[in-house]
Parts: sequence; structure tokens; C-alpha cells
Amino acid sequence: MSKKKKRNISPNLYSLELYNQRLYLETLKRIRDNDITIDELQYYMLSYTGMYAQHKELIRNQLYVFQDGIDPLTGYPLEVFNYHHIIKDEYGGALNFENGILLNLPSHDFLHNQIELYDKPTFDLLTECMFLYKDVKASHNEKLLNQWNNEVQSEYQKVLKLKR
Repeated sequence: MSKKKKRNISPNLYSLELYNQRLYLETLKRIRDNDITIDELQYYMLSYTGMYAQHKELIRNQLYVFQDGIDPLTGYPLEVFNYHHIIKDEYGGALNFENGILLNLPSHDFLHNQIELYDKPTFDLLTECMFLYKDVKASHNEKLLNQWNNEVQSEYQKVLKLKR
């Protein structure tokens, strides 16, 4: 009979393995108790398997194609951009296609650092409008898209003092 060979792993890897086991057991308990959302479960699975970064990149690619490579707030081409959680992740907003929109960095920074901080009602209105924009874009309603371009984009460009 051969003896089992003791595994020689680093303390960091051992700690990570223990953490993953604990996370796995906690997740199983939450599933049994019906105390976990599908988005949370998806996040845990993607994180556990190391696929989270690829998932994030896939969503960004889908949004880029959906938005025709355009920042919906300014109408400018997406160049250096961020994924924007329409419903913030700290309020339960998931990292998924439905809750996301791509914004150029100046547009995204202005949204959070100026509008959200100093004009919460306008920020909340823009949040609603982003969901509506995505619905209109998905339905290919040119009339409403043109209205969005004329009203929202031109106003946002003025406020940001952007020029084409």
C-alpha cells in the first residue's frame, strides 16, 4: 500500500483554497434557503471559475455593438470609455447587459462628479432615461432616437462644453 503524498502548497494558495471552500458552502446554504439572486449566483460562479473578467469584456462588447459605438449622452464615438451601471452596484445593480451602458470618460465623470453629487433629481431622471433609451434603441424607433439626439445629447454637450 502506498502512502498518500502530502500536498506541498504555498500558504497563500492554501488560504485562497479555504476561502473558496467557505464561499462555496455559504453559497450552497443561501441556495437552500432561497436567499440568493440569480445575479449574485452568476457573479459567484464567474468569480469562482475565473471567468469574471471575460464575462465583463463580453458585456462591454455587446453594449458597444448595441450602441453603434456611440456615447448616448453626447452622441460622440466611444473612444476611451467605461461601463456605467444604470442602477449602481451598491444598490443591487448587476453587471449585465440590461443594467449597463457605455459612456466616454468625460461623460461618465461628469455624470457622477457633477450631476450625481450636486443635482440628485437630474441624476435620477437621467437614470430612468438611460433605461428608456435602451428600450427605444432596441425597438429601432428612429423618431424617438432623433428626439433623444436633439434634446439630451445637445444639452449634455452644452453642459460639458464639448465641441465636435
